[in-house]
Amino acid sequence: MEILPVSSSNSTADSYKDGDASFQLKSDSLPHAHAQTTKTFYKHQDSRIMKAQELNDKVFRTNSDIQDLPSKISSLSREIVSKLHQDMQRIACWSRHKNARASKDDQDKR
Repeated sequence: MEILPVSSSNSTADSYKDGDASFQLKSDSLPHAHAQTTKTFYKHQDSRIMKAQELNDKVFRTNSDIQDLPSKISSLSREIVSKLHQDMQRIACWSRHKNARASKDDQDKR
């Protein structure tokens, strides 16, 4: 961007007056500066939008996980109860087998 003194009137330049200081911005540099500023603005906007969408997705997934907790807990508790039942049956079977073997050994000793 080129800053020129206001000594000559130029129809293609924008004039700005700040108290006693007068200056002109050459208009051929303004479109590029504006385009660059706009590009940067939209780049930041896109970044903000993407971050907001990612956060929204995380919140949605978290809420879905929280809503699924009762069914997951119920499913896990059924699975645990089932495994405990199986283990108790194995222990009972092993205990019967051990007792039967012990009584057979006692009969063999007599």
